[in-house]
Order: sequence, then C-alpha cells, then structure tokens
Amino acid sequence: MLLRTATCASDAAHAGASYGSYSASTTTDYTGMQNAAISAAPSLTGMTASASRFCQCTNGTSISCAGSCANGKMLLYVQVTTQGTATTIFKYKILNFSGTVNGKATMRAQ
Repeated sequence: MLLRTATCASDAAHAGASYGSYSASTTTDYTGMQNAAISAAPSLTGMTASASRFCQCTNGTSISCAGSCANGKMLLYVQVTTQGTATTIFKYKILNFSGTVNGKATMRAQ
C-alpha cells in the first residue's frame, strides 16, 4: 500500500506538471495544475497538490519570470508537489509506518 501510494503521488505530480508545461499561458494556471494532479490519483483521498513556476537563463542563473537574460533565452519551468497519507497493510511494531508520502515533478514549458 505504501509503494502504491508513493507511486500515485509521484505520477499525479507528473500529470500536473505536464498540464502546466503545455504552454507559456498554462504555467500560471496553478489551479489547473493542482486539479490535474489531484484528478490523476482519484483513489487517494485527501491528497493535496501545490504548483509553482520559476525561470532560469540558459546558463542556469535563476531570474524573475518578468525579467530577461543578457546572453541567451529565458527558460520557464513549472513544479508540482503532491502529498498524500499512506499506511501499511500489516502492522509490525518494528516496521510501523503511517505517514506522509510526497511526489514532485519539474518540467520545462514548451
């Protein structure tokens, strides 16, 4: 159950980032990215998602997305983080886990 939940959280983050990276205009649709992530894992009740965007120059320097790069073009990225609760199927005193799993995906906008 734990592995399945972690995989679902990771896949959901990827789905949200895929939506956000579709175009420059979808990079600011944070609600759309969050909804895409949550919709990608309907069996995980209580899963949350957050979305953001950031920009870098081709040399790796971080800049404001409203700015520009002196030498090279600006690269626009989106990042979606998901969080869900996982429990183990069997309860062992030594291996007891009941906690949070996270997923994170970062993609460059097209």
